[in-house]
Amino acid sequence: PAALGNTHSHIHLWVDLCPDAPPSAPLQTAFSADEEVLALASGALLVMSADYFFCCLGLCASSVMEAMCRNTEMAVVQTCGMWFVTIPLSLYFAFSCPFFADGYQMYGLWAGGATGEAVKAAVMLMMVARTDWEEMSRLARMRNEAEAASKVSSASLKSIRSPRHTPRTSRPNLA
Repeated sequence: PAALGNTHSHIHLWVDLCPDAPPSAPLQTAFSADEEVLALASGALLVMSADYFFCCLGLCASSVMEAMCRNTEMAVVQTCGMWFVTIPLSLYFAFSCPFFADGYQMYGLWAGGATGEAVKAAVMLMMVARTDWEEMSRLARMRNEAEAASKVSSASLKSIRSPRHTPRTSRPNLA
C-alpha cells in the first residue's frame, strides 16, 4: 500500500509537469514530440542505463576509497579513465566506428561513456577488493589517536594561556 501511494504521487507529479502527456507516456515526450527524436531517445535508454549502472558502481568504489583516505589513487583512476578511455572511446564510437554509423552516433557517444565508466569502476573495485583491511584499520586507529592527542594538546595550551578557564579553588570561610 505504501509503495502504491508513492507510485500514485509520482503519476500526479508527472501529470502536473506534463499536462499534454498521458501518465503512461515515456519520459522523453516531456522534451519533444518529434517521432524521430523519440525513437532515438528510446533506443539510447538501454545504453544510458548501462552508463548509469557503471557510474553507480564506480561511485560506491570511490566512496570506499575516499573513506580509506585513498583520494590520490581515486583521482588518478578518475582522471586517467576519463581522458584515456571515456573521451577517446566516445569520439571513436561516435565518429569512426562503423557499428554506430548511419544515424547512430549518439549511441556511440553513450557507449563510449558507459565503457569508460565500466573500466573506471572495475579498476576501483579491484583496488578495494585487494585492500589489506587489517592495515587500513591500523592506519585509521593511528589517525584517530593522533587527532585525539592534538585535541588534548590544543586544549591544554588554551587553558595555560587563559587563566579564567582554570577551575576556581574554594575560598576558606572566615566567618
